[in-house]
Amino acid sequence: HYPLRRQRQMCIRDRFVVELALIGRVPCKIIGPINKGDLIVTSEEAGFGCKGDPDTAKAGTIIGKAISDYNGDTPEGVIEVLVGKN
Repeated sequence: HYPLRRQRQMCIRDRFVVELALIGRVPCKIIGPINKGDLIVTSEEAGFGCKGDPDTAKAGTIIGKAISDYNGDTPEGVIEVLVGKN
């Protein structure tokens, strides 16, 4: 048996697909250093999140909370973010 993701890819071959997560642990491309527990919001660079200030974050810009650290050694990285929970 093929893994579910592979089966889905085979069924929708030759189509434009965007994966969307509504809840759970999700990989997120980020910019800059991030600490576990930081609020992750949309960044000025399309397709990336960055550390946000909970006091100034606007509705619609919040992605979730970081559940892993990223030290920022390279400008861009990938971390796990908790999406859909308060």
